[in-house]
Amino acid sequence: MLVARVQALLRRHEVTQLRFKDLIIDPAAMSVIRNGESIRLTTTRFNLLLALAAHPRVVLSRAQLVDQIYSDPSSHFVYDRTIDAHIKALRHAIETDPKNPQFIETVFGSGYRFIGEPEK
Repeated sequence: MLVARVQALLRRHEVTQLRFKDLIIDPAAMSVIRNGESIRLTTTRFNLLLALAAHPRVVLSRAQLVDQIYSDPSSHFVYDRTIDAHIKALRHAIETDPKNPQFIETVFGSGYRFIGEPEK
């Protein structure tokens, strides 16, 4: 559901990929490339990355992320820490140094934000 919404938004703006520094996110292909190498992500982690990257510098709470990454959030019981675990795994997949992230920042007490600078 989220992927379809983002794809529709990107089509309206004639953008097919989200590009940040050395990270390319392709919603149509559900692929992520970092430094020229393909990164394999689960559907949930891809949707999480896409939700964050589609709103650069905007803080998204765990509840907002659950709403965006699951097609029917009411049919999923998700603990807050589930999102944290997915963020941790996502950082290990896309960050050079997960302890000093370049892309996903924790905003203590609020949620997460994508801090990568979009390329034009």
